Amino acid sequence: MRNGRTVRPLLIVVKSASYRRRFDFQRTGQAAVDRHFNAEFKAAMALLKTPFQ
Repeated sequence: MRNGRTVRPLLIVVKSASYRRRFDFQRTGQAAVDRHFNAEFKAAMALLKTPFQ
């Protein structure tokens, strides 16, 4: 692509990126579910047992 008298590259080829796991989302999410699910579920069920206003 030209811009005046200079030539600018359109595409630059680079090596592929290498990724590694930095944060274990599966374990963190499962720990949160294990910690909070029972209490939250019981609270939701308690709301269903009370008459709606």
